[in-house]
Amino acid sequence: MNQVALTKKDRLRIELAVRAVDWDLDGRVPRARRRQIRNELRSNLVEAAQRVGAENAIRQLGDLRAMAHSYLDLYRGRFDFRAGAVWAFIAYMAIELLGLH
Repeated sequence: MNQVALTKKDRLRIELAVRAVDWDLDGRVPRARRRQIRNELRSNLVEAAQRVGAENAIRQLGDLRAMAHSYLDLYRGRFDFRAGAVWAFIAYMAIELLGLH
């Protein structure tokens, strides 16, 4: 097989793709599972990038947000902390606006 060493630019592209997926999972998927997803995705991208290049490997993944949502469907935790934080902020703002404190 034609494997090439990855440049720093390729490694950065891979890491940014991994972090983009991880960002959508933050607070929604348990931490240990997120770490496992990041490591698996990173190793698969590095392997694919050595064969076809980092840009093509990432492009072949498709929409990163859609990929993150597919992980959410599989591994969503019991609590969605991001949604909880949003609703807590909305409740706080409503209390402040109405002067109920």
